[in-house]
Amino acid sequence: MSAENHKAIIPGKGSIIQMALSTTPILGLLCYFLYLAHKRPNLERYNLSDDADDGQIITAFADPIIAMIEMFYVFLSVATFWVWLLFYLHSFVPKRRKLVQTYLNKDVVSVLGDVSYEKYYTSSIKRYFASTTRSEYAYVTYSLEKAMCIEEELVDKNFFESWINGSKIYEAKDEEVGSYKNADECRNISGALVQKKFRTYHPFDREQITVLVHRNKPRSGIPKADIETDVNSQVGRDSIKALQRIAFFWIIFSMLGSLYIILRMRLVDDAYENDELAWKVFAIVVLLVMPLISFGLNRLNLFFYKRFLFEQGNIRPILDGKTIGGNYVQIS
Repeated sequence: MSAENHKAIIPGKGSIIQMALSTTPILGLLCYFLYLAHKRPNLERYNLSDDADDGQIITAFADPIIAMIEMFYVFLSVATFWVWLLFYLHSFVPKRRKLVQTYLNKDVVSVLGDVSYEKYYTSSIKRYFASTTRSEYAYVTYSLEKAMCIEEELVDKNFFESWINGSKIYEAKDEEVGSYKNADECRNISGALVQKKFRTYHPFDREQITVLVHRNKPRSGIPKADIETDVNSQVGRDSIKALQRIAFFWIIFSMLGSLYIILRMRLVDDAYENDELAWKVFAIVVLLVMPLISFGLNRLNLFFYKRFLFEQGNIRPILDGKTIGGNYVQIS
């Protein structure tokens, strides 16, 4: 399928409405939990008289109930998720935007390359619905010439050999070219062939397209068309603020709901409804778990994203016009 006849799958502008609609069932469930917690102290099982007979006891305990401690865990889990999401929107999303936009700056080199799309589904309908829950990926393959690298200062002239494959090229061995002992014997390196996996917005094979490569980061090549689509499809600041307001509402709602359930637990005489344990769990989650997940996971996510964007990929030297080693996906 050609690029002209295939539309890129871009996140829709109704993402805020979609979030609101998708979270409505959860909101309904939590409201139902609050209703049950409100009624719980008035249940017959908690108001039996001392002279109640066996029939009254059996009747009072006949209907199953959802323990309030379990409702509390659900509220606290929901609050933890939304705290993470709030920090994700506040921290990770803007930093990711800046990283992607660096490809449109002047400090990049344009080369030609081929893209092989990683087809998970042969059916376009299945592929469309799958794209709503997962990102699509492809492989881009491009070559860097040594002369171009030096002239464009893509890599340092004195260390051209050092970044190939992440180690000194003269440590590698090959039956035809022999074993290199020092950098001076590596001057017949004419370039490098790079293959990188990247997130694509154009799920089809492409040939001889423009690939943008950061200086001093030979593994950072990404097709220009995908970068431009990514930048154009990024959620705007107004939408981010709206999503943050939704997240803030959920945090307040779920935190207050957790506290309300704890207070209702104190009104029932049930060994399983341990309000002291609930207070301890609440303090641990709020003071330790939430900050750890919010800051820790987002920083870790940013670290791996930068590594995926700039440093991951297979790279092999081209010696006298011949690529040494490596398995690459070829355009058929």
